[in-house]
Amino acid sequence: MTPDEAEMLRLAKSKAQKLLDDLIRQQASLDANPPKISAENLALGREAMQNAIASARRTIKALEEAEQIGLEENEDDDIGRYN
Repeated sequence: MTPDEAEMLRLAKSKAQKLLDDLIRQQASLDANPPKISAENLALGREAMQNAIASARRTIKALEEAEQIGLEENEDDDIGRYN
């Protein structure tokens, strides 16, 4: 992995974590003060928020896995260079 690729992954992970933190904060706020809408719409909104949080978590996990693969590739490159 090149330094530029590593930096892109680091930045993407940082942004994904910020998104996740914001979504969790918004969910807590909405749970504490639910809007005055029908129970059905409230349930749909909660489900959508939970889906967004799950998606952000999957994104972070995928970025972490990509980062690990990049590190392993770099280690393999280093080993091959010295053999």
